[in-house]
Amino acid sequence: DTLLVNDMDVFIPVYLKEFGKFVADLIPPDAFVEEILQGTQRMFANDAPDKTLESAFAEYFYPALGYSVEELTPRFERFYQEVFPKLSELTAPRPEAPAVVRELLDRDLEVVIATNPLFPWTAVEQRLEWAGISPEYFSYNQVTTYENYHFTKPNLAYYAEILARVGHNLGDALMVGNDPANDLIPARMLGIRVYHVHDESESEFPGGDLQGLLTWIDHLDPAPQVQETDLTPVVTACLRGHLAALCSMMEEVSPQRWKRRPSEENWAPIEIVAHLRDVDREVSLPRILTVLAEENPLIQAVDPDSWVSTRNYIGDDIDTILNSLIASRKDLINSVANLKAEDWSRPAIHALLGPTTLAEIAKIMTEHDLIHLNQLRTTLELL
Repeated sequence: DTLLVNDMDVFIPVYLKEFGKFVADLIPPDAFVEEILQGTQRMFANDAPDKTLESAFAEYFYPALGYSVEELTPRFERFYQEVFPKLSELTAPRPEAPAVVRELLDRDLEVVIATNPLFPWTAVEQRLEWAGISPEYFSYNQVTTYENYHFTKPNLAYYAEILARVGHNLGDALMVGNDPANDLIPARMLGIRVYHVHDESESEFPGGDLQGLLTWIDHLDPAPQVQETDLTPVVTACLRGHLAALCSMMEEVSPQRWKRRPSEENWAPIEIVAHLRDVDREVSLPRILTVLAEENPLIQAVDPDSWVSTRNYIGDDIDTILNSLIASRKDLINSVANLKAEDWSRPAIHALLGPTTLAEIAKIMTEHDLIHLNQLRTTLELL
């Protein structure tokens, strides 16, 4: 309902009914729809940065039906080719949407279609075509679908994953949406600016019609408003989202590129992953545990960049490194997931930075992630 008039309370029941009819010769429609809904709940519940929404759905859905992925995929593909296009009758284009999106792209802004990634690519692509903003003609940085993302709205990690994939800090972004609960509240919790597309007379968020977005951006304060909030959900979301982004990026790396350096001064993908793993388990996690356990402890400075050469990461096995990074990151997430708001103000003395707090240590930690995710992105472009 932001770029396409698409009332999901109307759309979803018809979609499920038509899908059930299409497979009725194999599976009773009521049972099929029920398992889709149960599989969808698995996607909403997914918090694993190394498991895509498609995987979370599939590991429940296909065993529940008693069919394999290979058996049902051709039938599902036919449904999206033959039946799903007819559902466009339940939607209507917003006439201003193509011009607004085109103007944003012409301003060299990076545009992400941040639709709740509960549908496969083909469904999202078709809905964009119905809106007159097909990815065939509009160069989006990302389109979130269940194949390539790990979290759903309103999970804060969904937004953190997007920003990690495009290589920006949370304060660099603007979320435009029609749904306060799914689009605006979680984004604002992370410190992302928000714009509410609505026809109401009042809203607690800045906003108005879609065309008004351009005028609002013209007068936007370059410094985002700092949100006073508990850092625990924010830091946890960033740690999850950053790992999810890395897992998606690494899926694009062919085996022969793992250990290839673009040049002598650049790191290979395997070296970047190994560096992040060792920083998690030998720098970030010990620092967090120390600050939580001791009163104003001294935090020693380290030089983990030198480990790339001294530890010969390039000679290691990539699967072992990636799996150990996932395990280390989950340990790091667990160390902060239940912290109280006041824990973030606990003090420490950093050997180089001087007086600091757990909040500042966490900020350095998440910014370090983004530095190396951008490094990985650049490396993959050069290889």
